[in-house]
Amino acid sequence: MGKHKAYNADDESEEKLTIFKEKFPKHMEDVVGKRISRREVSPIHRRLDALARLLEHDQICVAVRYDLNKKKIIISSNKIHHTSKKTNMHIKNIEKMMKLLANHKASMHKIIDKLSYVIAKNFYQEFWRELKGRSFYDIKKEVKKQLSHLFNSGQETKIWQENCLKRNTGSEASLIDRTSRLARDFIKLRKSILNLSSEKGESKAILESLRDQNFSFSRTGSSHRHAEMRQMYAFSNLTSQERKASYIGISKLSCRRCSSVTKSLGIPTRGQHGRVFKQWEAPRFFKKDPDLLEKFFGHANDIVYEDLSDREKIKAWAFIQGGEVLTSSNDLKTNMLPDSSSSDEAFGLSDASDDIDTLKVENVICANDAKTWNRKAYDRLLGEEVSPEKIVKIFQALPEKFDALGSRCVRDLLKDDSIEFDELERLFDENPVLFQFVTEDQAELISKEGFEGAVARYRKALEKLGDEDLDVNEEAERDYYSKNEQSSDESSSNESEKSSDESPPKQAASHA
Repeated sequence: MGKHKAYNADDESEEKLTIFKEKFPKHMEDVVGKRISRREVSPIHRRLDALARLLEHDQICVAVRYDLNKKKIIISSNKIHHTSKKTNMHIKNIEKMMKLLANHKASMHKIIDKLSYVIAKNFYQEFWRELKGRSFYDIKKEVKKQLSHLFNSGQETKIWQENCLKRNTGSEASLIDRTSRLARDFIKLRKSILNLSSEKGESKAILESLRDQNFSFSRTGSSHRHAEMRQMYAFSNLTSQERKASYIGISKLSCRRCSSVTKSLGIPTRGQHGRVFKQWEAPRFFKKDPDLLEKFFGHANDIVYEDLSDREKIKAWAFIQGGEVLTSSNDLKTNMLPDSSSSDEAFGLSDASDDIDTLKVENVICANDAKTWNRKAYDRLLGEEVSPEKIVKIFQALPEKFDALGSRCVRDLLKDDSIEFDELERLFDENPVLFQFVTEDQAELISKEGFEGAVARYRKALEKLGDEDLDVNEEAERDYYSKNEQSSDESSSNESEKSSDESPPKQAASHA
């Protein structure tokens, strides 16, 4: 009799497990949902997604979030864990990209070289089967060529992409698509980091952490734990409201089980692609929290998990972690990226008309650098209706020229409608020292002889000075002007015919 009752108990437990296995996949279908529209994600959270994509390299997936308590960016990936033999290599690659994003003085050559490595690694891990024996170095070489063409084409990234796709198909088209998108990610994220003055609150805190290189890595769990799941331990002691405010940026859309966990916790991400992989490890604390388990199991909780025997509980988790029946054939066809089309929306890229992408692509990065180098000069030049493209060309040619043309002296001179900006630019190109004398106009010759007359007088004075005479200290200049500030126009004019080996540069200006 006892044996019969024991058999019935075991049989009942197995029956409950069978029902659990039927209901749990349906619950996942109902709860998880699909990818999330750009309009539902704030700009700073879209930047976290962009950051994750730029840090992925060949690590399958990367997740990033901002830790409110530690005031830093936390980075995790599928391949950075405590048992990984290649952890140091992956971390080094991430650190290089983080430094490049925050380095406003990085050369275009350095940017192209690093981006080509990132894109090639990212592309090769996904499409190596279709590459027909081409090596990673072949792909990197091709990406470098594409990036050089992109930044030198004078086209916006989308237009460049569309034009290239007309001439390419298959894996070449996919490579062009990936190159264009990650280039835009880099440009937009770098722009945000370098223009912090307009940011507030969470956005400012996140971007300051990126600018200051304030980040760390989460390595919890085995190699089977996905990038998002490595972040989960930080949320175990937070309130539901704090969790909702903790967005996790992801390089690829979450798999079905990861998305089920983040949904149960109320943590926002860009959504899921629906696929289920063989290897997956749930956070351990998640299994021990009854409230979270109830949310995670959903409809399957009609058969209470706690009512299962210990042996059936093990089988239930083996069923969930195995994942063989948690996906459909249609799910297997879905792309893990937010979108495989040419649409930027799913990648979280704004098409706002005031975006810096209205500049030609090869000028975007340099425009950010110009603003960071000397924002006042940049604003003054814009105020004189100098186009952003023109400003960028000036800065690219010589930062000192950018500073000089954006000075307050130039702004004051241009208030005179008879003086043109192009004239001042040509003057700087002729001789920067002459430009300085004219624009500062210590002898006030412009008001007396007009712009062209003043230029001629200053030029003549400089011709009578050797180059060795121009290198004098500011104290000598200051002493000279303190002694001669009361001198008359006539004596200044007469003295201009004289040449002295001890004359400071602005002495020549007063004597012109």
